[in-house]
Amino acid sequence: MRRTALLFVTLGLLIGSRVSATTLTVPGDFATIQGAIVAAVDGDVIVVSSGTYAENINFLGKAITVQSVSGPSTTIVDAGGSGSVVTFQAGEMSDTVLSGFTITNGQAADGGGILCTGTGSPTILDCRVVANIAGDDGGGIYSIGGSPTIAGCEISDNTCGDDGGGLLCSGGAPMIVDCLFSDNAAMGSPTPNGGGIHTRDGSSPLITRCVIRGNFAEEGAGGIRCFNSDATITDCLIIGNSSGTNGGGVRAYDSSPILTNCTIHGNSAITSAGGLESESSSSTVLVNSIVWGNGAPTSPQLLAGGAGSLSVTYSDVAGGWPGVGNLDLDPEFVDAIGPDGSPATGDENFRLTASSPCVDAGSNVAPALPALDFEGDERVVDGDADGVAVVDMGADEVAGGFLRGDVNSDGVLDVSDAVFGLAALFIPGSSAPTCDDASDANDDGLFDISDAVYTLAALFIPGSSPTPAPGGQTCGPDPTADGLDCAGPTTCP
Repeated sequence: MRRTALLFVTLGLLIGSRVSATTLTVPGDFATIQGAIVAAVDGDVIVVSSGTYAENINFLGKAITVQSVSGPSTTIVDAGGSGSVVTFQAGEMSDTVLSGFTITNGQAADGGGILCTGTGSPTILDCRVVANIAGDDGGGIYSIGGSPTIAGCEISDNTCGDDGGGLLCSGGAPMIVDCLFSDNAAMGSPTPNGGGIHTRDGSSPLITRCVIRGNFAEEGAGGIRCFNSDATITDCLIIGNSSGTNGGGVRAYDSSPILTNCTIHGNSAITSAGGLESESSSSTVLVNSIVWGNGAPTSPQLLAGGAGSLSVTYSDVAGGWPGVGNLDLDPEFVDAIGPDGSPATGDENFRLTASSPCVDAGSNVAPALPALDFEGDERVVDGDADGVAVVDMGADEVAGGFLRGDVNSDGVLDVSDAVFGLAALFIPGSSAPTCDDASDANDDGLFDISDAVYTLAALFIPGSSPTPAPGGQTCGPDPTADGLDCAGPTTCP
């Protein structure tokens, strides 16, 4: 919900600045999206109704917004296996916006789904880039030389014959935020790399709050490959990826990536470095991260190969790793496998339990320290309620102390909390709680009407059960492993 709100704010700012914009509709004013683009001028907004549009679209260098009415689940652009579905190749900048589409069935040499060449730096929001093919690079998205912003997107089930099954970045400084890269594959050439993401040729992308899950590369780096690239990777879950040689999760070659507050789990490699490899002349920095449960015949978690260096600090690494602040302790994820019992299927819960040794165990002065965690919750908070706020290890930040039942976060448990909770649940437009954990008055892992009933009974019916811990007049962390968290600060008595 917080991510979706951020996307709409971003889109609103981009559109709101165009005071003289003309709105063109598809299929109202034009039968095709491309027809509307041809007719549009800078500043125009093209609004597309639900449906499947069998076409390829090219933005022609125009500073326009193309947005769907109902989002990607019902608004599909299908290239029919002929060429890139969407093309940006005439210097488009951030005021060129594509929002709310499924981009599918493209097939091209590069960029089966989206081709972004030259200095193109468009904004791509809330899109699904799925089931596209590139004979060479960038099965889902190919970006060369530009710095696009890609936010809130799903890039899944794409394939390439060489590098970057999901995304290929060559040069530029793309910003990739709140995206899912899943089940993409790099396979076919003698050395296909980067099943999920491949960054190369001096690129310096920012990859933050992303999930890179279940991708595969026949050669190296099932998840992310950095080749002569200085990527900054923060708040990412890199889970369940696999490689035909080394670096199941991440592989750096002649690169200087920084990975801060990432969780690297359940990745595998046929040869070595199931989690991460830093090879050749790479200088890789890993800080405030968790590397656990990865597999390979040798060096299952981490490997500094050849002349590569790997600096690891304030991180939890299975089997241990030398460095200041490092741990070798079970990180105590809520549920790293998920209810279906199979890893990397999307039902896992990589939040930390309140008792995790990774809570408040990171460094507050780490490079590229993020202000939010992978869910958009606030960092840095006092997760262990000892009075000192220290960042956690891994992609999740455990919420600070809260008072059970204090739905409105005013530091007092009273009837106003039940009223606030009922309004949030049933009255449209009402304020939402900032701490779902506190709102779960009966500690059953849900925020629902039963919490208000429980609170009222605890307050007014003698003999009723008191609110579970942390209750009474004492704040504390949640002792129960569940799917709830706090998005913002709470007030303690």
